Amino acid sequence: MSLPQQRLGEYVLLDRIGAGAFGEVWRARHHAWADQIVAVKIPTDPLYVQSLQKEGFAMQRLSHPCIVKPVSFDPYASPPYLVMEYVPGWSLRRLIQQGPMPIDDAKAVLRQVLAALDHAHRIGIVHRDIKPENILIHERARTEGLSAHGAVKLTDFGLGKTINLSSQSIVFSEDQRDARRLVGSRPYISPEQIDGLEIDAQSDLYSCGVILFEMLTGKRPAGAETPGELNPAVPAELDEIFLHAFARKEKRFKTAEEFFRAFEPAKLTRPLPPAPQSNEWASGRFAFGAILSILAVMFLIAVFTLRSEPSVRIPIIVSSPPQAPMQYTPPPPYWSGAAPPSAPQRNFFAPNGGNPGGGYRQR
Repeated sequence: MSLPQQRLGEYVLLDRIGAGAFGEVWRARHHAWADQIVAVKIPTDPLYVQSLQKEGFAMQRLSHPCIVKPVSFDPYASPPYLVMEYVPGWSLRRLIQQGPMPIDDAKAVLRQVLAALDHAHRIGIVHRDIKPENILIHERARTEGLSAHGAVKLTDFGLGKTINLSSQSIVFSEDQRDARRLVGSRPYISPEQIDGLEIDAQSDLYSCGVILFEMLTGKRPAGAETPGELNPAVPAELDEIFLHAFARKEKRFKTAEEFFRAFEPAKLTRPLPPAPQSNEWASGRFAFGAILSILAVMFLIAVFTLRSEPSVRIPIIVSSPPQAPMQYTPPPPYWSGAAPPSAPQRNFFAPNGGNPGGGYRQR
């Protein structure tokens, strides 16, 4: 059992900030640089050592502002430990426990989680344990808002697996029996995980759909309910996004990027129907046609008059200035790629926020 002031490698343990059935997380400082504060994960169950080793190898490959950064790793120490970036703040669970979140806050959190998953999935890592306890909210979200860059961070890749094996990733991979083993937190795992089928990145997206529902309503989905049925403030577009994520695999979002882009303003606005033609427009069109008819008659009269005088030969030359080739200018994209401006944030943080490291929690 680890104790305060115990030294692990270059770090001295200060206080325990999280604990679970398999391990603990401690706030620690560097033995020489006292202002360097980190989080140290230590397994307390021998069976968890392999999971910690896999998490260490996985995090070494991940580099994204919305993923907790690895600092150091010693899988052969006694006990083995993983040193990570310390995120002062809370887990998403604490915010959900206070009731439904504002719409803009829920979208801001999930967009950053999806950005982190997009990075992980692109290098072949599936998280497999997406849940509010593994989503950390930095304390600077109090003043900068939840849409601030890096205010939301994904952690705990201990149950992750690779989907594309290579010589570099084989040490982190699992065999076929483990790939079909039921892992993760049951309320958030996908139907294919429950059925014991092979899983891929789409399984993480299902979990994100559950979290979206929970942020918007304060409850987990049950049956065919949509967030809008429990919370009238939820727009119909968010109900559609939820249903697209909380679906069987063949109807679900294919990638984290597709899920992320579903929140773009252009896709959250239904296209307007074509405007009906008014009587005023119809009468104007009739007047324009009448004028064209009169001009055509006058032109024919002029031509007939000129042809009736054979002694006068007047060439009719019709010319026009050279025309530049038509240039097609594509319309501007519906979304420039920048994150939508942050809406005013509701103060979701209770005064005297409690344990500053309360954001960490182990399974």
